[in-house]
Amino acid sequence: MSSRIRKQIYLDRSQDSQIRKKAKSRGVSQAEIIREALASRTTGPLPAQKDPLAWEREMARIRSRIGIKTKKTARHWTRDDLHER
Repeated sequence: MSSRIRKQIYLDRSQDSQIRKKAKSRGVSQAEIIREALASRTTGPLPAQKDPLAWEREMARIRSRIGIKTKKTARHWTRDDLHER
């Protein structure tokens, strides 16, 4: 780890709330959120961060769709109809 320099900053209540929420949702420190914001303003955006809860949300969506019944209708075409020349 590179050496770090301690800085003290003042934030509005809304900024503090935003940083706390973002850090908690990503599982990183508030300082890391501030460093990333500073880096994006001075050197361009950082690589996309992985969302640790993304797979859990997707699995919940899949589970909710498993029970959905689809309406089965008779089709009026054959596979060969699709490939006629």
